[in-house]
Amino acid sequence: MGFAPLERTMIISSPHVTARPYAAASVVHAMGAGLVRWQGIGALIVAATVLLLAGPAFAGSPAALAATSGNPTLFSEVAETAVKSVVNIRVKSRAVAGRRSRTSRFGRRQRPGRQGLGSGVIVSTSGMIVTNNHVVRSAQAIEVTLHDGRKFAAKLVGADPQTDVAVLQLNGRVSGLRAMKFANSGAARLGQVVLAIGSPFGLSQTVTAGIVSAKGRTNVGIADYENFIQTDAAINPGNSGGALVDLRGRLLGINTAIASRTGGSNGIGFAIPSKMVKRIMTSLVTKGQVDRGWLGVAIRSPSPQMARALGLGAQRGVLIADVQRGSPAQKAGLRQRDVVLKVDSVDIAGPSRLRNEIAAKGSGREVTLTLWRGGKIQRLKVRLGRIPGRIASRSRQRFSR
Repeated sequence: MGFAPLERTMIISSPHVTARPYAAASVVHAMGAGLVRWQGIGALIVAATVLLLAGPAFAGSPAALAATSGNPTLFSEVAETAVKSVVNIRVKSRAVAGRRSRTSRFGRRQRPGRQGLGSGVIVSTSGMIVTNNHVVRSAQAIEVTLHDGRKFAAKLVGADPQTDVAVLQLNGRVSGLRAMKFANSGAARLGQVVLAIGSPFGLSQTVTAGIVSAKGRTNVGIADYENFIQTDAAINPGNSGGALVDLRGRLLGINTAIASRTGGSNGIGFAIPSKMVKRIMTSLVTKGQVDRGWLGVAIRSPSPQMARALGLGAQRGVLIADVQRGSPAQKAGLRQRDVVLKVDSVDIAGPSRLRNEIAAKGSGREVTLTLWRGGKIQRLKVRLGRIPGRIASRSRQRFSR
């Protein structure tokens, strides 16, 4: 299973799961706001909707997995506590000009005032919630239902389409909330057992189990900045924005998308890692926007031929294809045909990793780039700038239209 190049992606949209979750057609309606990628025979559908993430019904028996932990009640203890921090989100959204839902591909347009369902995670006892941007995009009204049935209106604090993260705040006086703590997603391990909690088909506090199948997934085409945790946990429409939880009940990621050849369950799901979620959330709450670092270069992976020509010996790092005039990169002395091997102490395996690392540093930060230049290792200090408005605007349009 592979992903076609970005320029071959067709965006289809329908931002929410239908409000009639048990209707046979509801799953079809739910599969909007996704990315259809064509490669060879058949289509790989990467659905980034208010549904998302589907895995096989199998996905590992909780009883069997719990038995291997030496604590047969471990799953129950974690699940019964963690569900108190996961909410159901119901959105009334306006029709968005120019968008077409998956059903509209078959001739029906999105209806105005549509109801949508998704999930979210309480991260503060004052009522702050994190979810996916696509869950609440274009919302006119947001209603949040807690695990105990209490309902609250919520307002949008901020959203970042480029990572598909949004932050909500419950309105009014709230009490008795349980905030989920953040795990260190950077320490997640392959094969680590995880629970997925959300509201598939509107069935709140549904818990399924699986493992971390892969880490650092990029070039999926769901968002501008990607570093997904891949999981095989069984999850269904309505889970977008819900929690991927470790066995200490901590938030490891926000469930966001699935990969499937048919639109059905293949056990390949993607969650935004908690480290990224926390950084974006903090920036939205404290600054009202996401502050990203900017280098000002065009980059690509060096081909095997280019790697040999540069004397790299192995295909590694990221090749600087062009340097923008007046950019931080030019001011620092970065050149075409330089190969970036590290940002500070972080190895750079590909273009997406470089983009993520630079963006995460924020503007005004000084970083040390380890380069391959002229057949030897060199180090260069660069003070990062802020992404110019025209570049940020193009990126937002690309991932929101």
